[in-house]
Amino acid sequence: MSRESAVVGAYRMILRMLYPSQVAERDGEEIVAAFAKTWSEARGRKQRIRCFVRSFGRLPVVALAEWRDHLSPARRAPACRWGADEAVDLVWRTVRVGLRALGRAPTFAWSTALLLGLGIGAFTTMFTIVDHLFFRPLPYPDAERMVRVNGSQSYPAVRDLRGLRSVEAWAAASIDDAHLTGEGDPLRLRQARVTDGFFAFFGARPVLGRLLSPEDFTTADVIVLSHGAWDRIWGRSADVIGRTITIDGAPALVAGVAERAAPRREDTWGACHPRLRRS
Repeated sequence: MSRESAVVGAYRMILRMLYPSQVAERDGEEIVAAFAKTWSEARGRKQRIRCFVRSFGRLPVVALAEWRDHLSPARRAPACRWGADEAVDLVWRTVRVGLRALGRAPTFAWSTALLLGLGIGAFTTMFTIVDHLFFRPLPYPDAERMVRVNGSQSYPAVRDLRGLRSVEAWAAASIDDAHLTGEGDPLRLRQARVTDGFFAFFGARPVLGRLLSPEDFTTADVIVLSHGAWDRIWGRSADVIGRTITIDGAPALVAGVAERAAPRREDTWGACHPRLRRS
């Protein structure tokens, strides 16, 4: 008998001596086969000694755990049906076998964990993006009834669209850059020139002051600040309401501050002016 066969045979004999008979008959050959594979892959005297000490040293510990499970009341009681105890025992046994298998191949175990982590992270990121873009409803009243007209539209085109009877209401905005002066260093903001009823169309509410009223659309010198601009530039000061500020060299009266919308896109705007550019 070769030395390798003798070691494997000794391992099988000790396993049958230490393990409960039912466990040895059910799982013994699988455990011995795993040890034989590990022993055959060990090269050199040091690896053989390390494998011998680790494998034979674990036998008493694992055997005690097997005897504890074997002699527990849940194991001795006759099982008339599949219950929670049997399910927990099966899960624990499966986890134990899996950990033993991973312990024999640590490189494979860490590679698998890394790949699973990367895959779960990528899937979570993609699901979050898709959920925000396609699945979540827009934070506006009657969002399912809204339609968007793509492309740049002139003021006469918007006026013609508002005359269509197939659509209940229209709202339009023209967004461009603006320069704020007189409030410290000059700042470049984003401004939106909106049509009458723009804020009511999207269900916006003021957190300070008021929004644009129909009377404001007779002139273009009344503005509503975005929540972000109010926070960053004026530090949420209530004194900004009623002040006259200078935008693109023209005075403008601050009527109110809009609430922070869920998408927070309005935080990039500095102000909302009445009316669109008539171009």
